[in-house]
Amino acid sequence: APRDFDGNAIAGAISDMSAYEFIKCQPDVGYDGPGHLVLSVCGDDLTTASSTATLLITGASVNQAVSLIASLGVDLTPYNGGLCTLVPDLSAPNFIYLASFNANLTGEVTFPINGGIHNLSHVFMQAVGAGSPKIVSNAIDMHIGN
Repeated sequence: APRDFDGNAIAGAISDMSAYEFIKCQPDVGYDGPGHLVLSVCGDDLTTASSTATLLITGASVNQAVSLIASLGVDLTPYNGGLCTLVPDLSAPNFIYLASFNANLTGEVTFPINGGIHNLSHVFMQAVGAGSPKIVSNAIDMHIGN
């Protein structure tokens, strides 16, 4: 079923714009690692203070801890049999640890992201699931502001 990606009670769809409001997804730059985590940020274009999108991580196990990391640049690094776009190393100069969440009963983490009117903020984001081995999502090229 279509999701309400921007929290305005209108279901959004990417392919069938006749029945739903148009949504924008932040660019997916790929480079997912091992596992089945998928990261997406879809909704409004996040260029105004009133714009909202939904960050959605799917493919986690029930109640699995999932960390969201960000970086100002891409540094492709072999990681557990895949490629980690963002090196999960707190000592790296461009690395930003954002937060950790537990997946819900459907293996998802979801929350709103608000846009802004400030200068364009551009960061790369990726999710890393706890466990052995760790699982790594695709990377998103986030743009907030204008």
